[in-house]
Amino acid sequence: MKKNENKIKVGVVGVGHMGSYHVNVLSQIKTIDFVGVFDKSAKVGKKIASQYYVKCFESYEKLMEQIDAIIIAVPTSLHYETARLAIENKKHVLVEKPLCNKLEDAKELVRLASGHKVKLFIGHVERYNAAVQELRKLVKKPPILWESKRISTYNKRPTDIGVALDLLIHDIDIAMKIIKSPIVDMEAMGKKVYTQFEDVLTAQIRFANNCLARFLVSRVQNQKERTLRINLKNSDIVLNFETQDINIYKNAATNITTSPKSIKYKQQSSVERVFIHKENPLKLEVLDFINTILKDKEMDYESDLVTLETIFKIIEQI
Repeated sequence: MKKNENKIKVGVVGVGHMGSYHVNVLSQIKTIDFVGVFDKSAKVGKKIASQYYVKCFESYEKLMEQIDAIIIAVPTSLHYETARLAIENKKHVLVEKPLCNKLEDAKELVRLASGHKVKLFIGHVERYNAAVQELRKLVKKPPILWESKRISTYNKRPTDIGVALDLLIHDIDIAMKIIKSPIVDMEAMGKKVYTQFEDVLTAQIRFANNCLARFLVSRVQNQKERTLRINLKNSDIVLNFETQDINIYKNAATNITTSPKSIKYKQQSSVERVFIHKENPLKLEVLDFINTILKDKEMDYESDLVTLETIFKIIEQI
């Protein structure tokens, strides 16, 4: 099939667990030219390339010669050098979160991207969760209490980061963007279980607008749960990240009935289920990346760096 020279040419480096999802999404987007992939494992690269009828390049440099934009899904410890090479070759970059495992490296990539006038997009896929998008409309005033839980079952895949950079970063990013207030105090505790990094973590953050936020993240549980409960003055909002559902609980009241033999408690509240139009968050993320390039949108690097800096402060505490 003849390639359209006017389409943005996109490639993927690193086609393991997360990279394969990106390849699947790119194969569905007809407004781009999906050029091909590169993986340090030629076997893995060729397998994925053959499944999606694209080219597997023999080197990262060869792939970059043929593209305008790259999606980076290599291990976090390789983000800096992989993204830096692309930026210096004036390629637009989408790099999976976290941007880097060092704050100084992240700031350097932002500086380079600005200097070379290319887009540096960080893959925070939960931003594109339909329920999170709706949550932005529902929370107009500072919450009283913000409680986030993100627990996963143990996965034996090698990891080069702890659960803070792996999972907590999603919830900190969402909280910072919705609470919209500076942090005044934080406490955190973590524990190693199966890796050399923290695998379980709890954190508590107090914001200047008096919102108290609590976070629990773990990747060693025997069940999976990803939920958020927000306590407002007259209602509670409960979000399920996996189903992309939101329930709003209002008018909670407790009735107590006593008798010589027992005391009975009955709690009543109304539940409003918010209708949400659900789409693939990763596809929305990639489309936003492409649209940002085409329309030359301004990048909000400052909030991305604040989120990352907050994570590193939590890691220091534990």
